[in-house]
Amino acid sequence: MNGVGRPCVKQRETRVQYRKSANAGGNMLTEIELKQLMTRMNVTEQGQAIVMRIRASQPSRRVGSKMNNVACRYPSKKMGVTIQAESHKNELAAIYLWDHDAKTYEFYDQPQQIKLNYVDASGKRTGHLTTPDFFVIQDDFIGWVECKLEEWLSKRAAEGSKMFTRTPELGWASPPAQNYASQFGLGFKVRSSSENPWTYIRNLTFLSDYWNAPLPPNYEIAKSEFSALLREKNCWLLSDLISAVGSTHTENIYTAIARDDLCVDLEQQLLAEPVWTKVYANREVANAHRLRDVSVLAHSPAELNLRIVNFAANEKIDWDGNLFTITTVSQEHVYLQDQNQGVFKLQRAQVEKFVKSGDIKGVSTSCDQSQLAAEQVVMQAGPDDLAQATKRFAALEHSATSNGNSCGRSARTLRYWKHLQRRGEVIYGDSFIGLIPRTGKRGNTQRKLDQEVIDVMQNVIENELMTGHAKSKTLCYGIVINRCKDVGLTAPSEKAFRNEIARTRTNFDLTMAREGARSAYKHEPFYFVLDRSTPRHGDRPFEIGHIDHTEIDLQLVGTKFGEKLGRAWLTLMLDAYSRAVLAFVVLFDPPSYRSCMLVMRECIRRHGRVPATIVVDNGKDFECEYFEQLLARVGTTKKSRPPHKSRFGSVMERFFGISNTQFLHNLQGNNKPLQPPRQMSATHDPRSQAIWTLPTFIPQFAQFAYDLYGNMEHSALGVSPNDAIKVGMERTGLRSIRLIPITPDLELLCLPYVKGETAMIVGAKGIKIGYIYYWHPMMRDPKHEGSRVFARYDPFNISKAYAFIAGEWRPCLSEFAGVFDGRSEREIKLISSEIRGKNSGTARRRKINAEEIARYMAGVDQTEEVLRQQKHDAQLRHFSERDDISQQANPLDVPSIGYAAPWSEFTGESFEVLQ
Repeated sequence: MNGVGRPCVKQRETRVQYRKSANAGGNMLTEIELKQLMTRMNVTEQGQAIVMRIRASQPSRRVGSKMNNVACRYPSKKMGVTIQAESHKNELAAIYLWDHDAKTYEFYDQPQQIKLNYVDASGKRTGHLTTPDFFVIQDDFIGWVECKLEEWLSKRAAEGSKMFTRTPELGWASPPAQNYASQFGLGFKVRSSSENPWTYIRNLTFLSDYWNAPLPPNYEIAKSEFSALLREKNCWLLSDLISAVGSTHTENIYTAIARDDLCVDLEQQLLAEPVWTKVYANREVANAHRLRDVSVLAHSPAELNLRIVNFAANEKIDWDGNLFTITTVSQEHVYLQDQNQGVFKLQRAQVEKFVKSGDIKGVSTSCDQSQLAAEQVVMQAGPDDLAQATKRFAALEHSATSNGNSCGRSARTLRYWKHLQRRGEVIYGDSFIGLIPRTGKRGNTQRKLDQEVIDVMQNVIENELMTGHAKSKTLCYGIVINRCKDVGLTAPSEKAFRNEIARTRTNFDLTMAREGARSAYKHEPFYFVLDRSTPRHGDRPFEIGHIDHTEIDLQLVGTKFGEKLGRAWLTLMLDAYSRAVLAFVVLFDPPSYRSCMLVMRECIRRHGRVPATIVVDNGKDFECEYFEQLLARVGTTKKSRPPHKSRFGSVMERFFGISNTQFLHNLQGNNKPLQPPRQMSATHDPRSQAIWTLPTFIPQFAQFAYDLYGNMEHSALGVSPNDAIKVGMERTGLRSIRLIPITPDLELLCLPYVKGETAMIVGAKGIKIGYIYYWHPMMRDPKHEGSRVFARYDPFNISKAYAFIAGEWRPCLSEFAGVFDGRSEREIKLISSEIRGKNSGTARRRKINAEEIARYMAGVDQTEEVLRQQKHDAQLRHFSERDDISQQANPLDVPSIGYAAPWSEFTGESFEVLQ
């Protein structure tokens, strides 16, 4: 830290340096190589100056999450810094591809603004400044890239926008931006979301831990086993291969796939679905199997029940119920035209893939038209209609086989049904379809109200009801009556008016117009993801984690005097894939970036790893530079969910609800009586009934979160979270290369700064943090006395802190650090947390000092929990001296996860388990 500033206030984005590794920045160009590339690409001198300025500059803006986007910060291994993405379904996908593309050398987010001049739809010449999403340097392209959703581009093109156009040859383009870039010899691309190969992107993220990673110790032995199995059978399902070699070799299998020692079609088959994914010995075998599959599809359409697709001009195809016409066909591309005359350019191989999957079918024969008509009749028939058709068919069958009319139907009725049967055979190719009654089509289905009356109702709904004034429906109906009288129309009934509202406006539309977006969110329809983009909960454990805060519904008291401390704050990290609680911290301090950093450290302590992606909300505590530095250090992508969109954090909200109903609300002193306003009696006030202390609450909540909840069957999974994370890691690999050792620099990054970032060195006492003085020998130097230095502290260990003196972080000890000798980490953590809770209310209580803390810890009135912890620690030390215990049990029962670097000795719970 070289400058002074508020830790969580930033005026502009700066790229956070990513951890140095063997592959960080490995594909970036030197200045000489870049100049040679720009010369080859005919970039002008002014254009070269623009490129060099972008390379040396920070992002021009910091992206954020709004109502409908998830902002991301991705730690790029190629660039060695964090890269911003404004959308996790579009821009982040492009970053994934560029980060793993050998022909992409460098890419920079949010470059400086450029000015575009163009003629708008009204013919007026205009211009404006815009910030492109990226500036990319590739082997065959140097220039800006703008990422847009396909739906957004299509909407702008339909409105006649001059900024974005589509051509059959080039796809989407921006003529004004291309004109600007061309004067410098640079390019400008518009990248549509339809270009995202989601299967390939998901495979890239799945294998991200194995790219350019060191080989596992037993890799060569495992590779020889794979080769022997593939000599027996040259094509295996991935699940069968894992079963054949054992789950201990799962990591070796994915390493071999990443190194291309085993072949998988990463563009079409998902590694996250091993029961469908095929593994081949090499590329030649894979190509042979692919050609055989295509041959089967081409020569046996009848057996596979596919409609033939002819790749020729003017041929029509059915793509998921939408009709397209093939306009042009080449060796590499197919051009399709939709019913709105829009033309799309697709790779021929991609179209063939959709034909293979059955998404695209031919619709050119008359047989197909009759089949479509029959399908439409069946789809419009209700259960009663189908049951009636079945009875008619049974009656005709009975009359045909019996001599007399014993079915209870007249001869005339049977003749009429027979006529319908023959008619169905002719029209639909199926006699049963003709017997389906179509009584729902009878009668006059036209509206009975005059169109003028309907127009009046629609006008009142739009301009009177759908406004922020929130007028009642009854009042709006009265307006309809008056307006109809004024023009001599017969007013509709109130029921007809209310039906018109329900027919043309949804609850979401009404609430959005009358109360705003936050109130309307509960009525917003769910959008089901029908493509193969990344599932919202990930493909494996430790892929996506959520962090959030909540104030626990329990009143706490002090251990020594029973004084009221109020409610504490819980900060939780949850694994989205398994719903398992990865880590939590409980503090009396309000949520801040300190809580986030501490829960990250707790996760590293428990598991030796952190999730590859962390999802957070838009709170200031999550936008802090220090928190993002820590995420970049451990190689984690941060995603910020849209504000006021609680469904993005539904897994967290569900656990908070479970912890309240199944644990907290069953404890004495819980806050449930305070929730109904003005209904609680003074005798039942939880603030006077509270008996729980922080040292006693934390272990009990840990047992609930890690053991009880972790071993309960989850309704969305069908298994318990602990079982889900165990099986998931066995199936997708333990990924030991992601184990994070707790090094001194990482430990320091996890510690929060003191309030205001700096502390003053006071005479011979040192620096004061939370009413305790901390000392380092360098503070004796007179030149440091009275100066302010950056300081970090450990909320869970008040015996030590760190100060930035003479260009280096120096460990400082409290004046009574000897009191903490012989204390276990957990004992120090529990007591330190409670003392900090007392200090948080200094406005109401007198200040405490280090002498009182020492007396507190040495007193005979310690809680039963602390005494039990001391007893367990003493037994454990005695037991360890006999060398009967050599390794601590893994909290997830996955033998090879382990701890990257154990933070402390055994805890009391571990000893009880071993006993």
